[in-house]
Amino acid sequence: MSFLFKQLYENSKQLLPPTSSSLHQLPYIERELDQIDNESQLLATKTTSKTYDPYIKAHCLLAQGGVNHQEISEILKKLDTSNAFERRDDVVGANIGKYLERSYEETLKDAFESEHDLFQGFGGTFVKVDTNWTSKAQACLESWDQHTAIINTTHTSNVKRKECNKKPTSDKEKEDGICQLLNLSNIIQKLNDHRVQGNGNSNFDIVSELAPHLLSPTHKATKTTTPTISNMPRSPSSDAEEAQQLLKYITTQYGLLKGDSTWKLCDSPLDANLSKTRSTMTSISRSWLEKQFVRYIDNNLWKHAQQAKAGGNPSFAVRLLSFINFTFRKNDRWIDDRLEIAHGTPIWVYVYMLLRSGHTSLAIKYVNDHLSDFKSRSPTFTHYFMEYMDAPAKSLQRSQTIDILAEYRQMMYGNEMVDPYKLLLFKIIGRCEVNKPFPTIIRSSEDYLWLQLSLIRSPVNQEEYLNEKYDLQDLQQTINTAGPSRYDRNGNNPWIYFRVLLSTLQFEKAISYLYQFEQTRIPAVHYAIALAYYGLLNIPKDPIISGADIVLETNQQITFNFARLIHDYVKAAFVDQQRTGDTTTDIEQAALQYTYLLTLYKEENMTRLAFLSIQNLVLGFVHGESILGTSTPHQGRKPGLIDRYTRILGIQDESEYSKHILHPIGDRLVKKGRYPEAIHVYRLSNDDNKVIDVLIKELGDTLWTTIKEVISVRMNSGLHQHTSPVPLRQHQKSLVDLAQTALQHCDAHLATESTMENNKKHLVRAFILLFKGIWFYEENKYEEAFWSIQNAGILPLAESITLGQIQSMCDQMARLGKQEGDALYKLLPELVLVSTDILYSIWQSLTDIPDYRTCMMPHIHQVKQQVRNLLIFIGLMPSKIPAETVEQLNRVETKMTTMSDQSFL
Repeated sequence: MSFLFKQLYENSKQLLPPTSSSLHQLPYIERELDQIDNESQLLATKTTSKTYDPYIKAHCLLAQGGVNHQEISEILKKLDTSNAFERRDDVVGANIGKYLERSYEETLKDAFESEHDLFQGFGGTFVKVDTNWTSKAQACLESWDQHTAIINTTHTSNVKRKECNKKPTSDKEKEDGICQLLNLSNIIQKLNDHRVQGNGNSNFDIVSELAPHLLSPTHKATKTTTPTISNMPRSPSSDAEEAQQLLKYITTQYGLLKGDSTWKLCDSPLDANLSKTRSTMTSISRSWLEKQFVRYIDNNLWKHAQQAKAGGNPSFAVRLLSFINFTFRKNDRWIDDRLEIAHGTPIWVYVYMLLRSGHTSLAIKYVNDHLSDFKSRSPTFTHYFMEYMDAPAKSLQRSQTIDILAEYRQMMYGNEMVDPYKLLLFKIIGRCEVNKPFPTIIRSSEDYLWLQLSLIRSPVNQEEYLNEKYDLQDLQQTINTAGPSRYDRNGNNPWIYFRVLLSTLQFEKAISYLYQFEQTRIPAVHYAIALAYYGLLNIPKDPIISGADIVLETNQQITFNFARLIHDYVKAAFVDQQRTGDTTTDIEQAALQYTYLLTLYKEENMTRLAFLSIQNLVLGFVHGESILGTSTPHQGRKPGLIDRYTRILGIQDESEYSKHILHPIGDRLVKKGRYPEAIHVYRLSNDDNKVIDVLIKELGDTLWTTIKEVISVRMNSGLHQHTSPVPLRQHQKSLVDLAQTALQHCDAHLATESTMENNKKHLVRAFILLFKGIWFYEENKYEEAFWSIQNAGILPLAESITLGQIQSMCDQMARLGKQEGDALYKLLPELVLVSTDILYSIWQSLTDIPDYRTCMMPHIHQVKQQVRNLLIFIGLMPSKIPAETVEQLNRVETKMTTMSDQSFL
């Protein structure tokens, strides 16, 4: 920068040196005064004014929009505002009050109409949503049908997996299997009867009822043939029976503790009720393991009575000492040198086994009675132990937890020899290293589960450190990670892992695991029913899930598709029996009993799915009348099998029964073309309007088919006499009889009828007459056929009918409802052809009389006029009648005019 300034300075010296004249004299301006004045004024006008224009922004805004504000300002200045507020005289004859009243009425009318339209729109939307759900549910049920599991009906609840594919080899085995299914369905019926009676104060012991039917005959024989002694301990004869006893204990205890309160095993993780429920269920499971351990002790003492020398029937404390001596002493020596012995008893083993067997009061008494022995070996143990036993949640204070953890680690990882049961007691009391196993003395799965259940705390946010967190989900995850191979190494006994899953409260996965094997599928279904009855199975919010699995995991929450399980079982066990010809009322009743179980859950979707399943079953059943009921002439509907269980289905009266059961079944029968059955179902609901609608559809379709067949036979074979086959004629007559009966019932029960209902009934009567006319036409009885078709009142065949009356008949057809109009317009072309052929045949018979007797001429002219009336009639509705039909009628009219004797058809 300094160099630049220096250069500029040097360059400035090259300029001309300043003179006095250049400094003190002003330059000359070569302009006149007038020029200077004009240029000064011009310069002044171009100078920005310092005055503020308040409308400058408005001018800019108008200018940006292309508005010439100067021109508008000039126009506004020319306006005369002197008369702007001049008073005007009232218009003569104006009534402001009536005007306001009329405006108010019109506003109310518009508001009511818009609200009505809004409600109509909502109603249509709700119907559409309901239809969509039903279609989705039906599609899902059909998808489930494609993946239905096989149900093995033979007694194989405890066979090995490799034998599960063995088929029944004789009809006897098949009959026994069906008998077993029916026996189980009787238990389910007892359950539903209990629900119907509303015995809320007492639970139905479903597990005990199912027990003898879900065990193999070998186990039943064992229980009946083995001699029983009063003091002999009773132990399960198999893993299947032990699992059954565990399930019974859990459900019974849960039902007693739950009472009338609402508990849930799966809910929001932060829900206090969920923590309470899980804590209670954990205690129940641990209690079962304790009772099982007591039974194990008693069985060992009984089997080895001579070596154990327990005596007669002493108290449990004495029996436990005998068991400890028998187990841990061999040849008058303790088998483990680490055991601490006081007064001939391994004190740490004794206290642990008292806790393990659930005898906490005996454990407290023993510690108090031997305080000196415990304090001499561990001065702090008694304090920890008493605080632990007195705490309702079986936990220590934070400071005590830290201290006992330090002692535990010192004993665990120190160099001194420590009694392993002492170490185990410290682990339990202080919840030390909860995530680490204790394999030195915890070898059986039952001991492991009891220990881990004892270490669980709920809620888990009480722990200060993450490594101290251990809840039920942690235990469940450990079990799932290990898998069934850890507990069932041979893989041929699914009951073992099923029992482990039950003990860890994984009911959904327990049922799913058992359901995988064909030989245990029936017990899995019924144990699932027992769990669902007690509310121990968590189901998805929407059961309509097309997946193949019955257990789903969403957002770390396990759900069980109970609806899918019931559907598959009903199909495999009962519905598929119909294909083998084994359909009986008992099988149909059994299928319904299982379907009622869907209402164990009060969710709306489960109830709707139950209705849909019942509809599907009834549509496939043979004995539908006994299920839905029968119709009596004077007493209405006679109750069927479903009526007894309407309470658990949430059906309060006949209208709801018709809405949820009868009408949907009738509608689906109509879609399937099973019109007689649909009419029967609608009559059960006393819905005569529905009956008439179905009759119109069935009568119209059958009549159209009959006329088409008659015309085809006459045109192809040239025969003038054709009678329908006997079965078809019987069907037609039965349909006509049914229609006549329905009309009589409508006339007797419909007190008030609308114009539309009268039109429908008139159309049914017309169809009945048309049937009779076609029957006469088949028999070549043309006069009788013409009389029946004429009295039907559909075609302009009356005498002396005018053009206005023909137009009125066309207009009346156009005003019919869609269903009636479709049925009539579909039939009309063929009916016109038949009527024309009848008239032509009558005309031909009249013209064949010799000398054209004068008395016949009026009749002949009348027949010709009736054909012309038919031409006029179909000409007034060109869009409804094919051109071929019009052409044939014109040909007939021409022939009759030219006195042609050729046959029309």
